Amino acid sequence: MDLVRLLTKYGPMTTSRATQLFMKQGFTADAARQRVSRKPPDVETLRGLTFPKRARFIYLRQQFGTDGYWNALMVAIQEKNPAYAAALAALSARGGWRSANTSTLSADHL
Repeated sequence: MDLVRLLTKYGPMTTSRATQLFMKQGFTADAARQRVSRKPPDVETLRGLTFPKRARFIYLRQQFGTDGYWNALMVAIQEKNPAYAAALAALSARGGWRSANTSTLSADHL
């Protein structure tokens, strides 16, 4: 299985989770990390947010902005980055966040 198929099957995830899934398929840790690091053009990396041990959030272009994308991002943040998780929970508890262009990031997106 390649990275695109992995993301198609399991949805957006951190690079550390992708590495773990490759290892469950029988790849060595080094081979699994190589498969993740050599991402094809269809695989995007979320910029500006890093996770422990330099892990990044990866997704397919067509997954960006979908409910699955937001849900996976929230799960990743809750599991790996408690400081951000607390801030997002506070925003969610107060009805979401409104940007300057008046679109709202609501609890549905978090």
